[in-house]
Amino acid sequence: MMEMVKKLNKTLWLKCREYGVDSEMLHQIAKDELKIEHISECSIQELLFLIDRVCGKEAKAPSPRGMASPAQKGLILHLAEMLGWDDPKRLAGFIRKFAKVDSVDWLTKHQASAVIEGLKKLEQKKI
Repeated sequence: MMEMVKKLNKTLWLKCREYGVDSEMLHQIAKDELKIEHISECSIQELLFLIDRVCGKEAKAPSPRGMASPAQKGLILHLAEMLGWDDPKRLAGFIRKFAKVDSVDWLTKHQASAVIEGLKKLEQKKI
């Protein structure tokens, strides 16, 4: 994994040179869009995002570190829909019970997994 990070880091700096992006500009992108102070702190996904941005490609920033992924959030919403929960307050209450937060947007990856498992159990009981 560290080998991949090193290769991507090297690629990032090569692309910066190729596209005329200086160190200050790259660090500003990392700070503004990824909330990262040092490029050396970047994960593989974050490095790939920065490479895309430097090359001028439209890129969606990865989820903030440790937060629920878009796929997890989508699955939670889908499971709630399968349970027939039309009222958003119902899902919010369930999330509050399992994760002690008020919104699907505030879930960490671990909390999202617990909510998903809880919703799956409810879905199985429904059958």
